[in-house]
Amino acid sequence: MSFSPPDFVDTTVREITVDDSVPQPSAGTTVVFTGVSSQGSTVAITDPNTAANPVKVLLDPQFVEEVENLFIAIATANVNLAFEATEASRQLATTGVQIRVGVDEQGNFLQIGGLVIRGKSANGLSISLEGGLATEAVPPESLPPVLSRIFAAGLSAVSLMSNALASAALQVDVPVLNTLTELSRGDDYLLGTEFNDGVILSKGKDVIIGGGGDDVFIADSVLSKAKTKLTMDGSGGNAGADGSDDLVVSKRAIRRSKRRAKIIIDDFDSARDDIILETSPRRVTGIGTDELTITTKKGGVIEIISGGTPFNPGGIEFV
Repeated sequence: MSFSPPDFVDTTVREITVDDSVPQPSAGTTVVFTGVSSQGSTVAITDPNTAANPVKVLLDPQFVEEVENLFIAIATANVNLAFEATEASRQLATTGVQIRVGVDEQGNFLQIGGLVIRGKSANGLSISLEGGLATEAVPPESLPPVLSRIFAAGLSAVSLMSNALASAALQVDVPVLNTLTELSRGDDYLLGTEFNDGVILSKGKDVIIGGGGDDVFIADSVLSKAKTKLTMDGSGGNAGADGSDDLVVSKRAIRRSKRRAKIIIDDFDSARDDIILETSPRRVTGIGTDELTITTKKGGVIEIISGGTPFNPGGIEFV
């Protein structure tokens, strides 16, 4: 099993030069995207004070289906971007918002370290973090509680020495991540950085391409009907590759999911990557094969499928 990078990597999320001609809303501002302008809408987030006072993007009910001309450029460290959708716009198949790293007038990618995107209220996001300088960390208080639970339970010596949770595990009670993205209710596309990315999965049909660094992909809510295609170690032209990555499936996802969901991993490396399950081994079958099946308390099934590399016992943690 394998899949090619989606076209958005090269074409859908266009390059945005951040200069004085691009609107730059300050921290605490609400940006309204209606999707009715034929010329499109572009804003750049350049105020680092959004870490404490996020820029909110209101998705207006006037949205037109399949809008492809709403763009957001991230152009400073510690950006906190939150989506708010009305009931009408939540019913759309996609809200057409496209997010990428901004470039300066010389074409250099800008700083995005500490980036937090809260996309849960949107339907359909295309996000390219390719090229972004992400050397600052996401504040611990912005990370999901499931990661603290993972630390409290403890991981094996192998995991602690090899993956994204390691550096923090020896110092504090949360991992060191440089970006955190909460995917939307709909179908999303995400291309990660070459640093440490955290991605909170949704129940859409999502395509996620990780980069370098040690990334964490987190299922912490209902996954019913989800179909996630996940490339852990990078492709599609982004600078990142390799890294020791983790897929975390929380007890909340396992308890609440009522129907079948699939997480298809293109390049699981049993020597470096880990599947971390917040459940008991008796709910999991398929260890030693390339397909894990987790039964949920609501009668659903979560399938985790590897592209040919078996899930051996050393690459699975039960916490």
